[in-house]
Amino acid sequence: MQLRTLLFLLAVTACRPPAPTVAAAPTSYCAGGESNYVRSVLYFGLSSPDGSVLADTSWSRFLEAAVTPAFPDGFTVAPATGQWRDKSGDIVREPSRMLLVIHPASSEADTSLRRIIDQYRVSFHQESVLWERSPVCVAF
Repeated sequence: MQLRTLLFLLAVTACRPPAPTVAAAPTSYCAGGESNYVRSVLYFGLSSPDGSVLADTSWSRFLEAAVTPAFPDGFTVAPATGQWRDKSGDIVREPSRMLLVIHPASSEADTSLRRIIDQYRVSFHQESVLWERSPVCVAF
C-alpha cells in the first residue's frame, strides 16, 4: 500500500464518529419524582413457517410460562400487524404482538429478555424477534 493511501485511510478513520453504544438513561434527564428506567419493546410475529397463525391460547401460555416469571411486576401486550423482509428477500406481512416492559437497566433484565426471545424463536419456529429499547423516565 502506498504511503499516501495509508495516510489518507488513517485520516478518514480518525475523523469518523465513534460507534454508537447503548447507554443507561441519563441521570440528569428525569424530573423530580421520576426514576430512570429502560423501555423494552419486543415484536413477536404470529405466523408459522407452515402458514398457520399462533393461537391465542398458545400466546397466553407463552406469556404465563416465559414472560410473567421474568417480569412479575408487570408488562403490556398490544396487538399489531407487522411487515418485514425475510432471509429470502420476500416481504412478509403478519399479525403480531408487541410486548412492552419498563424495567431497571440491568444485566438481569437483559438476560431475561434474551431468554424470552430465544424461547419464542425456538418454540414457534421464528426467524427473529425485534427488540427495541430506549431510556425513559417514569413515576409511579
